[in-house]
Amino acid sequence: MKYLIVTITTFLLLGCNAVAVKEDQLVVTQTGEKYYQLNDKNFDRFVVKSRNEFTHYSKLHIQPVETEGMRILTSRDNDIDRSWIDVSTEDLQAYTNGFAELAKITFDNSETHTLSSQAGAGTLNVQFKLLEFRPYANRHGVAATKTAVDEAVKSFGELKYQAVLTDSLSGEIVAIAEDGISLDTRHQGLTYTGVGVGIDSRARNTLPNQRAAWRRAMKAWLTDLKEDLNDLSANT
Repeated sequence: MKYLIVTITTFLLLGCNAVAVKEDQLVVTQTGEKYYQLNDKNFDRFVVKSRNEFTHYSKLHIQPVETEGMRILTSRDNDIDRSWIDVSTEDLQAYTNGFAELAKITFDNSETHTLSSQAGAGTLNVQFKLLEFRPYANRHGVAATKTAVDEAVKSFGELKYQAVLTDSLSGEIVAIAEDGISLDTRHQGLTYTGVGVGIDSRARNTLPNQRAAWRRAMKAWLTDLKEDLNDLSANT
């Protein structure tokens, strides 16, 4: 497992400085391993051992989202920052609890992969991990803010995440994907109420709305992964 952590860290450092090109870009780790960054995928960075590796896998063993170690970045708002400073792994899991259900829904109609409940031959282990989060709203909702003023929220924050795909039996890295996403409310914030303009209930800073935004983000991760894996399996 130590080798895995070192390798992932190396990719993160190199990925930040990579130049966008149309062709696959060679990435050499500090340990001499050769990987390729694909520049035609949904994820901002998608590093693979080989495009041909994906022909060996038809099943996915998707793990719960790893929340431990996520870095909380400052929002430059004291109330917001204080609400997130003591967030625990258990608190974050409340946002990601629906991940398994979303994975089942997303891959139910996949053309190339089925989900597996265990490791095995031809099975990729998929581990999503939260890396960084910059919050734009108080974690406890509008009632916990200093003024308790009901304001429309355009985004609950910016989240950076990573997906590590490994052979489920050997543990060898097959691919690493990384990207960021905004936890948008997807609503303009204002709506006509019949007597005037008010705040759309779906744009308020409430715990259900926060969790709905996280759910949309997780669905987007899984959809991107499904599309990229379908493409790699069909074109290798």
